[in-house]
Amino acid sequence: MQIVHFEARSWEILLLFVIGGTLAWLVAKKPRMFWPLLIVVNLVGIGPTLMKYFFWDKALTAFIILGALSRKRGDKHHVKSAVRASDYSVLFNVWIGYMIVESIIGVIANSDVRIVFWVFFYAMLGLLSSILYRRGGEFPFPSIRQFSIIALTTVLVYNIALLAYGVIVEQVLGLEAGRYAAQFVYRDTFVWAPPSISSYPSIVGIPAAVFAMNDRSFGVRVLALLSASVMAVAAFYYDSRAAYSVIAVGLVLSLGRMRVSGVLALAAIFITVFSYNMGSTAVNNFLKTEVLESAQFVWSPSERDLPRQKHTVAGFLRVTDNVRTFFVGDGFYSHKVTIIPAMEKANEDMPGEIVPIKSQELRNDDFLRTNAFTALLIDTGVIGMLMLIALFLRCALRVIVRKGPNRAILVSTLILAFAWQFSVNTTGLLLFYLLFMPLGLVERLSREGAAVRARTRMA
Repeated sequence: MQIVHFEARSWEILLLFVIGGTLAWLVAKKPRMFWPLLIVVNLVGIGPTLMKYFFWDKALTAFIILGALSRKRGDKHHVKSAVRASDYSVLFNVWIGYMIVESIIGVIANSDVRIVFWVFFYAMLGLLSSILYRRGGEFPFPSIRQFSIIALTTVLVYNIALLAYGVIVEQVLGLEAGRYAAQFVYRDTFVWAPPSISSYPSIVGIPAAVFAMNDRSFGVRVLALLSASVMAVAAFYYDSRAAYSVIAVGLVLSLGRMRVSGVLALAAIFITVFSYNMGSTAVNNFLKTEVLESAQFVWSPSERDLPRQKHTVAGFLRVTDNVRTFFVGDGFYSHKVTIIPAMEKANEDMPGEIVPIKSQELRNDDFLRTNAFTALLIDTGVIGMLMLIALFLRCALRVIVRKGPNRAILVSTLILAFAWQFSVNTTGLLLFYLLFMPLGLVERLSREGAAVRARTRMA
């Protein structure tokens, strides 16, 4: 079997510095580009790989932060833009510090210097949070309309590329396992993230489509419908149940906000997409197998969901194994080893070994890879997981308290982002953190929505 070896190619490094340097220069010269570029790179950067790692989003975000830091603040007309720290921001900073410590412990416990990457990763998140709080006024967040246009255009292009990639892999190259193994095209090479990860941009794209459904511009409304349709096509093509859930929630929450013409157009598009992709599969059968059974994977998993359920059980078995692991975990990325005995115990009633992640067969190690919830629970213990849950809840509370017009879709986005952790390992997706962090995407959109409603009432 061909084993994947991770190594950098000179052209990839050159391409990274050309693109990253350009982004840094743009942010330094035009601070209004900070948020649009941050949104774009964390949607597009999820799919394609860099040096066989899913690294574009993190690397380009680092360049954007570098551009923000290089911008001078000496303008005499500069308005002080620092925001007073809240319990929310303090909790986030404490959690970031905790994750950095856990990453250092992971380096020591595993004798693996590569885990130092996570020290820099969480330090970068902390630095980004500091910029948003101390210098946020220099880098204004776009209006909800501008955000929607940016996000929808990006996810439209992204999903067209994703679909084209799958068609090429399956129809032109004839790769074994077809579109579902699309991340492995050439020998010794990762090319694109698997469907469970590559569909993640829909968690931002669908809310953006909901926001834009009633836009005053016919062109923007068409963009929303077209983007939502292509996201649905990609979800069906790659059979991403997480994307199904995001689309279904967005569709339900948008019905009361849309014009009749929009509802009819959206219904026609989704019926066409569903009929073409699912063939003779009845709607009720689809809802039963793809939605309801997935929702109850913890207590009554289907055959397809059994690996995820076993991994979740193994996580709790490991974290309750000893007092140290229970409270503070085993150290970042230690789960790849320490979960193995727990996984064997969780699988005692199974006739054979479960290998839930295909890519594991192409790696030259004996590590066991799991979903984000189980990994974080084992690596950071109950303390780390409770802080993460508290951050999600605190963000949701801020959205609810503001009583903005988009609070239902924004709270749903947070719930779906947290639930996605049970499907796959989202730990390395910077977009995952951008959703719930203080002054991140969800809170900014909540603020913008509340401000628009206030201006409308005053008018």
